[in-house]
Amino acid sequence: MVAKIETRNPQHETRSKVYNMSSKLDALRRRLERGERVKEIRDGLELTGEEFAKLLAGRMAHYGAPAKYDRSKVSEMESGERKLTVEEAAVLVELDKRGRSSVWLVFGQRRQHEPRERKVG
Repeated sequence: MVAKIETRNPQHETRSKVYNMSSKLDALRRRLERGERVKEIRDGLELTGEEFAKLLAGRMAHYGAPAKYDRSKVSEMESGERKLTVEEAAVLVELDKRGRSSVWLVFGQRRQHEPRERKVG
């Protein structure tokens, strides 16, 4: 019978933990930045959190994805505490007065050919 010798590499474990922590921090940073972009859309519409929640709920219902929104849910979206759904992202891009794309909302990048302003209504 051959004894199995288990070897552990502490450096590998440390690198793995650091990588995992770095990945989690990157994801948190992206959510925070995405939340700032949601707030930018709301500020561009000059709406309070409550007014924005009503508008968002109305648009979601219009597209057959009814959802309940209130000021606290909007606050969670803006602070990055809550992930955006695909449906919410689509509606938010539609509401953006500056006409920025979903690429901008999700990743923060702006394409060269995007219009600067548009009316929502």
